[in-house]
Amino acid sequence: MLKSIPIKKRWGQNFINDKNLIDKIISVFDPDKRDTVLEIGPGKGALTYPLSKRVKKIIAVEIDPILVSHLKENFIENIELVNDDILRFKHTSIKKGYKIIGNLPYYITTPIIFSFLESENWSKMTIMVQKEVADRIIAKPGNKNYGRLSIMVQAQASVEKHFDISNNLFFPKPKVKSSLISIMPKNNLKHNKIIFYSIIKLAFQKRRKILKNSISNYLNDENIKIFGHLRPENISVEEYIKISQSCINNKKVLN
Repeated sequence: MLKSIPIKKRWGQNFINDKNLIDKIISVFDPDKRDTVLEIGPGKGALTYPLSKRVKKIIAVEIDPILVSHLKENFIENIELVNDDILRFKHTSIKKGYKIIGNLPYYITTPIIFSFLESENWSKMTIMVQKEVADRIIAKPGNKNYGRLSIMVQAQASVEKHFDISNNLFFPKPKVKSSLISIMPKNNLKHNKIIFYSIIKLAFQKRRKILKNSISNYLNDENIKIFGHLRPENISVEEYIKISQSCINNKKVLN
């Protein structure tokens, strides 16, 4: 069946073809009969149909019109099919508290995650991503994978990696392994995102420099004493937030 539908490489299509994996994903997702779920890229519905029995409603956003037509042939009342690009889809219109699930195309994983982090109306995201990306998202200070992506996601959400997934469990077989992760937004986090992102970007552009030599304009006297001698990969997410918050009173930044 999977081979009967043309594969679109430009959309990063890799379909799950293992029932045990689907059962594990649903178990981790922990659905509730009251849940509204946004599914990113339902494909042929391998995850969509079993999940639909466990939740109130699924809004399945699929960019491929051929796959949407296929899904419509197996109509289920609590599945709403949307033929759209997830990066253009207006997810802010969904009632607050919905959950997200999906096998994300590798080439747009980061833009998708950040598009949802900009809103505060969802409660949980359980997604399959490239293992390398997952390891970067969950990395802690001092780890070789710790960097801009780790900090920018963890500043806005709690993250958890559940398990790695063999590339043999997809068709067509991708060249890399995947991982299942969950992201839960920290809706009460307060910091100036523009300044925060600027600090992170500049610090890691000059990764081998200590902070007083890379982001001195963002450091007040106290922070220079505390963090100035450290390299960017040794500063925690909470410490970067503290630095960005102190910039509000730092005339060197505001002028």
